[in-house]
Amino acid sequence: MKVAILDEDALKGVAFHDVLSYLTFRGWTVASSEPGFRTVLRTQRNGSEWEVVVPLDESLDDYAQAIGRIVQKVAEVEGVSELDVLRSVQAIGTDVIRVRAAHSSYSDGTIPLDFGTALFEASRAMLVAAALATDEPRAAYRGSRPKNVEEFLREARLGQTEHGSYVVTMRTRVPPSLFSPEQPSLDVDVSQPTPDTPFERQVTETLARALKATKDAIGLAAVTHSSQPFEDAVKNGVSANLLDSIVALTEHTGAVETDVELGWSPTRDPAIDLPTKIRFLGSESGTLKEASKILREREPDDNFELEGMVVGLEAEDQSAPHIITVRARVGNHLRKIRVKLNEEEYQLAADAHVKYYVVLCEGQLVREGRQYSLKSPRRFRIYNEEPPLPFYE
Repeated sequence: MKVAILDEDALKGVAFHDVLSYLTFRGWTVASSEPGFRTVLRTQRNGSEWEVVVPLDESLDDYAQAIGRIVQKVAEVEGVSELDVLRSVQAIGTDVIRVRAAHSSYSDGTIPLDFGTALFEASRAMLVAAALATDEPRAAYRGSRPKNVEEFLREARLGQTEHGSYVVTMRTRVPPSLFSPEQPSLDVDVSQPTPDTPFERQVTETLARALKATKDAIGLAAVTHSSQPFEDAVKNGVSANLLDSIVALTEHTGAVETDVELGWSPTRDPAIDLPTKIRFLGSESGTLKEASKILREREPDDNFELEGMVVGLEAEDQSAPHIITVRARVGNHLRKIRVKLNEEEYQLAADAHVKYYVVLCEGQLVREGRQYSLKSPRRFRIYNEEPPLPFYE
């Protein structure tokens, strides 16, 4: 079905540099150009010559009409709808991430409100996890986000939803590659992000690698019955946060399967050997949830708030380390956590142990094998009330 574009606001929002990029990448050549006024481009198709005039001033009163004429002509040349051309032009300078929730009842392009809200939230969480992994690969992320990640998220955009069950689109604008006339191409290895690759493109590449690594780890875990494949995949951008978002894409949206498709802006070549589509099934959620729990336990929590009962005192004399063991909640489970204190704090802990008082402390929670330790403890103190029931478990 061919659709004509009549919305002047939509046409006026099209940047002329995106039109120029789209046309040149589609094989149109510049016939003439008057800076600040217009550029004429031509192409040969099916034995005929076609010409368009691109205005270079977006403040012109007839700018929207001029863009409309270009869209109409290009649609005629390429044999597609004007809507297809408009969407392609708008996406020319962006990487596009499409998240498709598949269910037979979504085939009309609608989705229950709660499921739709969950789909948007899970898609955003997935992109956030990829941005954090681009900044620094870690097994899990907690607390505040780095400045460059926050800036990236402010610039990322939601696109129009699409049919095909129900599809959410996210776009990140990617600066184009520019080369010096004396150096029209660069001999580089594009299998990994290079130092000059913009952060926006690095995030999309990280997401592609991380999703593929997750899918591969699911298969390996089924054979080895081990979490090691997921732990090995952390270096490729896999994190507990990413796994949680994938689980939410199916469990919280009612989908039987979820596809994530990645489209690359043609203005900058992506790294090689990156997948463009990854599918996750609802039946894989159990494995992902278990792997997420393990990855969270593996990653140090720099601002852990310990609250629990003293169940062990290890210092036998003043020369020995002043170490206590506290039974406290980590996630959904009670764990024993070792804490090294100074002499004064140790005496407070000993008093709390005798009186069954709750102790409070902050620090970096680290898992060492099967044990937990609280590193760099600070603000150790006693909570002088009867302990809540969970500490008696």
